[in-house]
Amino acid sequence: MTTLLNGIKVLELSRTLAGPFAGHILADMGADVLKIEQPGTGDESRGFTPPEYEGTSCYFHAVNRNKRSLALDLKNPEDLKVLYSLVEDADIVTESYRTGVAERLGVDYTTLSEINPSLIYLSVSGYGRTGSRASWPAYDIVMQAETGLMSMTGTEDGELVKIGPSIADVSTGLYGATGLLGALFERERSGQGQYIDVAMYDAQFGVMANWLLATVATGQAPKPMGVGNPALAPYQTVRTSDGTYMLGVGNNSHWARFRRALDLSDLADDARFATNDLRVAHRPELIAGIEDRTQTLSSGELDDLLKQAGVPGSPVNTLSDVLDDPFSSERGILQDLDGHEGTKAVKFPVAFSRTPVSEYRRAPELDSSRPTWLTEADEARVSVRN
Repeated sequence: MTTLLNGIKVLELSRTLAGPFAGHILADMGADVLKIEQPGTGDESRGFTPPEYEGTSCYFHAVNRNKRSLALDLKNPEDLKVLYSLVEDADIVTESYRTGVAERLGVDYTTLSEINPSLIYLSVSGYGRTGSRASWPAYDIVMQAETGLMSMTGTEDGELVKIGPSIADVSTGLYGATGLLGALFERERSGQGQYIDVAMYDAQFGVMANWLLATVATGQAPKPMGVGNPALAPYQTVRTSDGTYMLGVGNNSHWARFRRALDLSDLADDARFATNDLRVAHRPELIAGIEDRTQTLSSGELDDLLKQAGVPGSPVNTLSDVLDDPFSSERGILQDLDGHEGTKAVKFPVAFSRTPVSEYRRAPELDSSRPTWLTEADEARVSVRN
C-alpha cells in the first residue's frame, strides 16, 4: 500500500521523547525511520520502567513503533563512517544532544550537509542552540515549571501540579514534525535542505499563546485554574450525587439549552447570569445554584440530559473507564501490532482518505535491523559498481 511518506529516509539520533515523537509521526506516515542507538544501552527511554508492556518500556514502545534500530558507537571512527554513508542517502536527520555534542561527534548539520546538501536536519533542545541558555539541560518536568505552564495548573487554592502527560516533550515533537514536513515540501521546489532548531522552551509558548497574550494585555499572569476556565462559566466540574461532572457551557446558546435541560428557570430570570461576562463575575453564586440541581442527579443522569439537549459535557473518566467504553473500540483507539495479535498500539489520530495509516510494527529491539541494513548496504554497493 502507498504511504504518505513512502521513500523518505530518516536517521534518528534523537533520544527519549521529544525528538523520537517527531520521528514517530513520520514513521506512522510511512517514512523509513532508522534509530541510531548507543551499543549496549540504546535509547535511554528503553529503561524507563515500570510500567512495561509485553516486555518493553511503555514509554519506548509508544513512540518507536514502525522504526528500525541500528547500534553505532559514534565515537568509533569506523561506526562514524557507517553513519556518514547512511547520510548520503538520507532525507532527514534528527538529534537531541546537549549543545556542542553533535559538533564533537562530527554529526552536526554543517558536517552532514557537506555530505548531503539536500539533507533536512532537526535539532531538538531545551533552550535552543544559540543564546545564554543553550548549554542548559532540560526535561519535560523542568520546562513545565520554567515556562510558566505549571503556574496555571493546580487547584484554585494555589497548590501547583504538573500536567500528567509529558506535554512539553510531546508539543516539541509535534512542532518538530510540523517543521520537517514543511521543509520536505519546500525542498521539492528549491532542491535544498535546511537546518531546523526547535526548543522545548519556545514550543511551550506556542501551546500557551492565548494566555501569554492575555498576560501582555492585562499585566496579570493567570493563576492556577483548578478544574475550570477563568474566561467562561459554567465551564468546570460540578458535583453530582455520585461524583463530579465536567460542564462545557461555552456560549450563550449552550447556556440557554443547559437551563432548559435542567429546568433552571430561577437562574434564567437572574440578571447576574444574563451574559458570560456576568456569569464569570458571579461564578460562586452561579455554581452554587447549578449544584443545587446537579447534586440531585447521578453523573450518568446528568450526562443523558445534556446529551439530549446538545450541551457539551462528560463524566470525569479514568483511562480504564475509557478503554471499557465501546466508543473507544468504535473509533479503533487500540490497534493490533502487525504479527502480534493481542498486543496493542495506540492508533495514529489522523485519518487520510487515500493513504491511511494501517501499519503498526512493534518498536525495534536494539540493533535488530543490522542484518537488514547490511543487506541493503551490500545491494547499494553492487548498484554503485554497476
